[in-house]
Amino acid sequence: MPVTFTYDFTSQPILSRVRMLVADTDALSPIFGDDEINAALAMTSSQAIDPAAPLVYSVWLAGATLLESLAGTRARLAVTRLLDVNLDGPAAGRALLEVAKRYRDTEKNGGGFAIAEMVTDTFTFREKVIKEWLRTL
Repeated sequence: MPVTFTYDFTSQPILSRVRMLVADTDALSPIFGDDEINAALAMTSSQAIDPAAPLVYSVWLAGATLLESLAGTRARLAVTRLLDVNLDGPAAGRALLEVAKRYRDTEKNGGGFAIAEMVTDTFTFREKVIKEWLRTL
């Protein structure tokens, strides 16, 4: 069965970002098929934990999952030469796991947080309205 390969930021931006993170951008010798990348995106999405949650993908977690998969697959690491570089299988596996750890840390330490402003009286209501207006400028 032929492997599908998409690397187009216009039509498939999320899939292409994951490909970029895992350095799988050569259409002539892809490391992962589109189905594998989409599976990693689904496994690490918000709906993997809670099917009722809004669908949110993390390219960082999907990339980390794919790199960990690659590091754990000895057959894929058996390649001793890649892009004019000689590889040591175990060292390549450790390097892939280190990159995957950095990707997970990037996701964990990302700036995703929320600010809740409480309104307890007329004064704080006016203050909140003014702050919201200032944020639109």
